[in-house]
This record gives sequence, C-alpha cells and structure tokens, in this order.
Amino acid sequence: MDNQYTNVAKRIKRYLEENNLGDFTKEEYEEKFERFYNTFSPEILSGLDGGDVRDTIFLHDGDKNNLCYTLEFSKEYGEFCGGIGGGTSYKYHLFKNKSGQWVAGGPNNNRVLDDSESVGIAISIRDAIVDGAKYISNARLDSVDDYVDLGKALKDIFHDCHVSPTNSWIHKYYSIIFPDILSSCHQKKMKEDILRKFHLNPSNNFWANDGHLSLLSREAGIKLYCLFDEGIVGLFYRWDKNMWTDKFNKYNLVDTDSVRYWAFTPGVMADRFDLCYDNSVMCMGWNYLGDLSEYDDDFEESLNELIKRTENLKVKPTSAVRSLSAIYKNIKAGDVICVRRGLSTILAIGRVLPDSKYFYDESMDESVNDPYYHFRDGIRWLKLEKEYEFGSSKFLRDTLYEITDESMLDVIHQLEGKLTENVVNANSSLGRNVIYFGAPGTGKSYTLNADMSLIVSDEDCYERVTFHPDYSYANFVGTYKPVSSSDGISYDYVPGPFIRMLVKAYRNPGVNHLLVIEEINRANVSAVFGDIFQLLDRDNSGRSRYPIDASEDIRKYLEEELNTSHTKIGIPSNLFIWATMNSADQGVFPMDTAFKRRWDFNYFGIDNNEELITDMVVDLNGNKISWNELRKAINEELLSYKINEDKLLGPFFAFDDYIGRNIPVEEFKKIFKNKVLMYLFEDVARSKRNSLFSGVRGNGNYVYSRICDEFDEKGVEIFCNNISDQFIDEDEG
Repeated sequence: MDNQYTNVAKRIKRYLEENNLGDFTKEEYEEKFERFYNTFSPEILSGLDGGDVRDTIFLHDGDKNNLCYTLEFSKEYGEFCGGIGGGTSYKYHLFKNKSGQWVAGGPNNNRVLDDSESVGIAISIRDAIVDGAKYISNARLDSVDDYVDLGKALKDIFHDCHVSPTNSWIHKYYSIIFPDILSSCHQKKMKEDILRKFHLNPSNNFWANDGHLSLLSREAGIKLYCLFDEGIVGLFYRWDKNMWTDKFNKYNLVDTDSVRYWAFTPGVMADRFDLCYDNSVMCMGWNYLGDLSEYDDDFEESLNELIKRTENLKVKPTSAVRSLSAIYKNIKAGDVICVRRGLSTILAIGRVLPDSKYFYDESMDESVNDPYYHFRDGIRWLKLEKEYEFGSSKFLRDTLYEITDESMLDVIHQLEGKLTENVVNANSSLGRNVIYFGAPGTGKSYTLNADMSLIVSDEDCYERVTFHPDYSYANFVGTYKPVSSSDGISYDYVPGPFIRMLVKAYRNPGVNHLLVIEEINRANVSAVFGDIFQLLDRDNSGRSRYPIDASEDIRKYLEEELNTSHTKIGIPSNLFIWATMNSADQGVFPMDTAFKRRWDFNYFGIDNNEELITDMVVDLNGNKISWNELRKAINEELLSYKINEDKLLGPFFAFDDYIGRNIPVEEFKKIFKNKVLMYLFEDVARSKRNSLFSGVRGNGNYVYSRICDEFDEKGVEIFCNNISDQFIDEDEG
C-alpha cells in the first residue's frame, strides 16, 4: 500500500489506542449485517422462482419487506450503510406504481408490463446480482488494480441486464453483503470526497476508490464501516453541518502536524490575562463541571447535556463545549493562541509548548468573584508592545475557538514572527549558524553546552554528531538503506541528523532545536552538506533565504512524517546549527570562503576560561604544580619554537573532568602522560623533542616510554630549564 495510506492508518490507530477503542467493531452493526444476509443473501435470492423473485426484490403495493424498500427506506440500514434516498422509483428500473401496474424503464422512457414481462425482467436482474456476488466472493482483492478488474468483471456480468452494478442500490446491496470489501459510499462523487477528507487522492474509477477505502481500513485494522465514524473522519476533516452532504472544502482539512490559530479571551474583557501571563497558562470557567478528564467517555455529548441542564438552556451549548474541548484536548504543541479583548483587539500572542497539558486547580485563581478552575499550562506568552485593533474583521464571542478568517490570519501570521524572534529570549547574540573554534582544550564544547542550555531545555530538541574523514552527505542528510523487519529486508529512506532535526523543528515551530556538529573540519564539508549548503544563508528572521527543491527521497519522507507536501525545503528560524572546530588537528579538510561566509565564528583564545582551573594544583616530587601555570609555561616555550597558537594547550586540554574539585596525584600523572606528553611528543613538538625534553637523560635519543618513566620519577624536571625552573623549589638540594 502506498505510504500516504499507511500514514492515515497510523493516525487512526493512534486515535483508537489513545481512546481505548480497540478495533472499533460495533456489535449492533454486525447483527444488522447478519439479519440482512439471512433475509436477502445471494443464496436466498437464487432460490426464488417466478413472482417471488419480483416481489422479494422490487417495490410494490406498499410492502415494506422487499429488498429495494429495505435499502432505501429502512432506518435499520440507513446512515451506517450509506443512504440512497432521493430521486424516484425509476432508479430500480422495475416497480409497481400507485395504479397497481408494473412499470419498467426511466422517467422519460418507460412502459407498463404484464405479469410475465415483469417477472422476466426481475429474474434477469436477480441473476446478474447473484452472479456478481459469486464473483466478488471468489475474487482476490488485494490491490487497487484488483478492484479495477472487479469493476470490469461486474460490467460484463450486468451487460445484458437493465441495471448497472454502479447503480447506488446495487452497490449498497453488495456493500451490506460484503461489508469488508465495498464501502458505504454508493456514489462516485461521494467516494471521491471522502477520500479527499482523508487527505488522499481519489482515482477516476468508481471501483478503484472502493479499493482505496477497503485497503485503508485493513491497514488501520478496523472494519470498513468504521472509517466513516465521525470521530475518525474528524481527525482529518472539519465539516460545517453534515459530514456527508457538506460540499468538500480543502480549507476544512485538518493537518495534525500543522499550526492552528486560536482566539482566546481570558475572562470578561480579558481581566484574567495577568494570571495567564504570570503562570504561562490559559484558563476558563464552567467550574461546576469539575475536572474535565472525568468526561473522557462521550466527552462532547456529556458536556452538552450537563451544561444545558445546569444553565436551563433550550439549545445545545455549542460555543461552551467547543471552548472546553479546545482547552482540554484540541490545542496542541506549536499552535498559536491570540488573546483578544472585546471583538476587535489583540493584547498578546502565545505559543503552545510540547509539554503543555490540561489541569484542574481550585487554588491558582485567587479572584474573589467567580475564580476559574480549568487550566492549560505550557504557554509561552508575548505581550504586544502596542495592542492591535482590527478594522472590519471581528472575533466571535466564543471563549476559545479556532480562527479561520483569512484577513485575521494574515495579521496574526505577522505577529507570529515576533514570537519566533522572542524564542531566543534575551540571548540575541546566539547566532543560528555558529562555529566555536580555537586551540585544543580552550573550552569550545564547554561553552557550547552552556549556550545550548539557554535556548533548549529538552534533550529531544537537540542532536549531536561528530564529523570524520569518511563522513558523507548520505550520513548527514539521509539515504536509502536495507532495513530488517519481521517481513524480511526492505530498502527504506533513513534520515540523517540534519533531516531528523529539520522534521522536529517543522513539527514544533515555537520551540528551539539545535544540531551540534563536533569537529566540523574533520570531514569534507562541501561534500557532506551538498545542496544543503545553500540553506545556511539566512535572512534577518533566521529562515533560509533561498529554499531549495527537495529531492524525491526527501519529499516523500517529509510527506510521510509531516503529512504535508514539501516540494521545497528551508531551515526554519527555530533550528540552530552549531559546530566546533580545532584547526590544530592533522589531516583536516579546508573550508572554502563561500562556506565560511555563512557562519559566525566564535574564537576561543588560548587562555579562554582559565579562571575555572586556577585552583587545580598537585604535589609532584615535593613541588606544588599548578596545571594552569604549567600549561602556560609549556605554551611559552612552544611559541619560542614558532609553533602556531592553534596548537598550544588550552585550559581544558587534559583535566576538564576535574574542574572545581581535587585531582589525585596518580590520576594527574596518568592523564598528563596519556594526553599532554603524547600530544607534545607525537604532534606539536615532534621536531623539537631534544629542546623541549632536554631534562630527560639519553643524549637526545628520546623515546616516548623513557619520557613517561622519567616523568613518574622527576615530574616537570623532564622539561627544559625554561619550564622546569618555574616550578622547582630553589631551596631544594
């Protein structure tokens, strides 16, 4: 099955699980199907003779027990089996009129039949119905193409008949006999509309669309008739009056991963907004309902009944129930809340955070008169510097409702940008694309982590990756890979860290996300970033200035994850990309100027953050050795050898795990030998070993093991006098 159907099925399954609905099978429907089968099954129809065939199937003499009457007028097989009402009895081709005559044909081309003629036509239609049922029961219907072939076969079977298998009453009969194969949509346009309501693309073939619906129900693990439950259809589409008869409107499609915009009035003339702002919450009344979580079963209906009875209303309290449903369950992460006062003024806007949830509290609102008990937390509010006044557009009077007015949304979209700008809070100096670079151990990663805590608080909002010489575009962005499952090996698109974080940022536009790249220059960045490189050029809002066309692989993956089409992609303003770079490493790849121009470089000097290690002192052979002073002495010596600054020793080169606490002498020796001496010996002072380690015995024939052994014995005296003299007690010896 195509991925688009799988995604719809996943959402249905999630809905069933969250509401403990199981497979959603309804016993009353199953019993009705069984009763219908026991009355009008193909086997029963085929066993009829003569006038019994006609009288059992077609309308006559006010009889309410025949097949056609049951299909059109019986309430028992009405809504859940799909309606076929409307028009005249001519749609059945054969019926007895009010004058007691059997008539065949259409409204403009019909004739009166004698008894034998009417029986003959009835038998020919019956035979086609029975033969069609036999074909359906034996057909293999595992794909849309199979359903297309079914339609062709039924057309042949009904070729010499007076009715078509696409007639609504024939289709309804088959849908009740085969409820898991054919849908309760009996008209071509109705099938197309319901598929569009599920965000699916209908086919131009009557039977193919039955296939789409049947395959979808199988994927979702539910009966086909369950697809048309209002709760399930409502996951994907918001109708105005009637789920079936409303004209399809693409603007009523519900996308669970897109941002929705809500108008909210916190109290009379927004008198509770300070309460909301100070506590990052929303609030509303109807306190007599108690905790809304107690109404999970038949939520809307229960509230409707209780509010109507309590407030002595003559009509359903639609506005109240809509507001309560929104604060309790319909608002989701990423949505924007527009705080209104009166019918035309916006005071503030807010973003719903990922951990937002409903709660009931009788103590938070300390108002003397009519305190509010219903709350939703996790709202990041932003007060407008200047209240916005609409001209002709007016808000509804509902406490909380979804905004669909296009002119209002245009204004709110502009205000929304202020929310995004505010996400970084006061830390405007933290750029979107930043490279932390400097010598080894200067605290690049330490500072990056500290900065990260200022913009992200949830570990799910960041990802860390380390580049290396073999790292590629496929690793970073994504590619197809073999994936093992219970069904065997399949090739699926596996996203890299960039696409994973992009999806998270798209899903939660009001929440900062961060991708950290360690050692960015240890890979060929031009090859790793590929066309993504262009997205690094951002405008003042932080969005990519020049979006790029999404590849077919990425487009399909984003559509599957986000349930929206993305022909182009760009980096949103809430996705930060930070990297560390140590140009002292050997074998690093150079960065071209165009790539560098798209980054802010945060340089770390060789003594950056040294105040954090000033108290790190150990006793080596009776000498008090400060790690900070020792590394600075070594650096001075290296500079005299004309060694570049980016190869010197930073404060956190070796002992970052012991910041703020004592380090045992043996641990100091071990780390110093394995990190500092190895680095000096093998890398930075490779050509100056004789000078740097002149305190080691051996007449210049230095090997690493001897240097380590003598360090255990002599401590800093292994170094040249320029270094060792700074730490050896003058009174010694």
